[in-house]
Amino acid sequence: MAISTRTDSIPPQASPSDTRRKRLRWPHISTLLACLIYFYLILPSLTVIPISFSKDFSLKASSFSLILYRKLFASNEWTSAIAHSVTVAVLASTLAVLAGIPAAYAFARGRFKGKSIAQLMVICPLFVPVIVIALGLYFLGAATGILGTLTILVMAHTMYAMPFVVVMILSGLRQVDPSLERAGLIMGASSLRVFLQIVLPQLYIAIFAGWL
Repeated sequence: MAISTRTDSIPPQASPSDTRRKRLRWPHISTLLACLIYFYLILPSLTVIPISFSKDFSLKASSFSLILYRKLFASNEWTSAIAHSVTVAVLASTLAVLAGIPAAYAFARGRFKGKSIAQLMVICPLFVPVIVIALGLYFLGAATGILGTLTILVMAHTMYAMPFVVVMILSGLRQVDPSLERAGLIMGASSLRVFLQIVLPQLYIAIFAGWL
């Protein structure tokens, strides 16, 4: 009795190269879509730049002028406001980095009770409504007598910058090999020395990105 085999109904299997090509195609498409979305979001802000170099708030090349910048730097109110904003930004970013580095390191390497709650408290400014935090800061400032001062402004901006700094530092810590830290501890270095001489030098880019 002859046994016949039919192979015409069996679908052809994709070669490994075709499968790899399909896998590589989707990240490129998603990256392109993300770039287009980001460009669409920042486009209104980008149009402000050429408008600032005009004399009648238009995009015409014939209206190019520096009169708006001359008025800006000639006004004491605007220059003092810019200096005040730069001061708040530098202080808030620096404080957020100084507080965010040990917090991110504790979240990445530490094991302690309440770790998830602490992480939630750090990132909560990202999803808590702004009005809720603003009211809390208002009552805090009124109760302590610092309402309307530079201190309360720096505190508020530091609180909002802290989650971004922690996320950046955590991303950088994922690139640090924990075996290097264990090797330093085995060689007799203290935990502080391991952090300062092994971990911290590898986080400069993440720290700078978080500070910005």
